[in-house]
Amino acid sequence: MQDISIKDAASQIFQRPLLYVNPSDSMLQVATFLATGPQIYVDGLVILEENKKLVGRIGGYALANHILNSKEKWLDSNASEILEPLEQPLQRDDYLSKAFRFFIDTKFAFMPVASNAEITASLSLRDLIIYARRIGATVEDLASPLLTIEEDASVLEALNFMVENGVRNLVFSTKDGPYVVNDRKVLEYMLDSQTRKIVSRDGLEVLDNIRLDSLGAIEGILVNPKVAAGTVAHFFSNITTSCLFVDNHKILTPWDLIIKSSGLMS
Repeated sequence: MQDISIKDAASQIFQRPLLYVNPSDSMLQVATFLATGPQIYVDGLVILEENKKLVGRIGGYALANHILNSKEKWLDSNASEILEPLEQPLQRDDYLSKAFRFFIDTKFAFMPVASNAEITASLSLRDLIIYARRIGATVEDLASPLLTIEEDASVLEALNFMVENGVRNLVFSTKDGPYVVNDRKVLEYMLDSQTRKIVSRDGLEVLDNIRLDSLGAIEGILVNPKVAAGTVAHFFSNITTSCLFVDNHKILTPWDLIIKSSGLMS
C-alpha cells in the first residue's frame, strides 16, 4: 500500500470540502468541528492564515489537553494557542509511505495535502480503509494491548485518561463484553450548552460527578483473531466504529490496521 500515491489511494479527499480554521478562530469553532464535523468525519483540523498559507494542524488530543489545563476557561482561547505548527504539507503525488512516516513520527494520523502550492485536502487513516481490505496479516498480529478505564469512571477521569495514555477510545469491560466511548463523544458532551453552563458556574471539577458511561457507550464489536485483518476493515467504514476488539485484552484500530501493517514501524 505504501508505494501508492495519495491521489491514487484516496482520490475522494479531493472531492470533499476542505475543513479548516484560521489561527484567530475561537476554540468553540475548533471544538465544534472536532466533536461533530458537518456531515464529515474529522480526525483533525487544518489551520490556514487568511491568505491560505499553512500554519498547522489540531487534533483531539491537543484539545483535551487544553481543556484540562484551562479548566472552566477553556473556551476563552483561539486556535493559535493549541495548534501544532506545520510548514510543509504533503503533496498529492507523494507516496503513502511519506504520509505514514509523518504519522509515525508525530503519532498523529492526519495531514493537510496540497495540489501544487494550494492546500486542497486532508488525509487521515479512515480515507484508506478501502485499501486496507487488501491486508493479509492476521488480526492477532496487528492488534494492540487493550487499556481499559473503570466502568464507573467520571468524565473528568476520562479526559485525564485520554491525555495521559494518548488514546482516543475509552473502553470499559462489563459482564456483557467491552463498551467504548470515543473522544468525539467526550468533546460533544463538553460542547453541550448545559455542560458549558455548569462548568462555567461550578468549575471543571464538576465533571467528576458525571459518569462516562452516561455519554452513550457503544457495545464493542468482537472479531476473530485468526482472520486476515483486511477482512474486518469494512467495519471502519461506519464512523461510529472507532475500534474493534479481538478478545478481552486486545484492540484493533485504524492505526493498527494500516500503520502497523505497513512495516515502517520499528
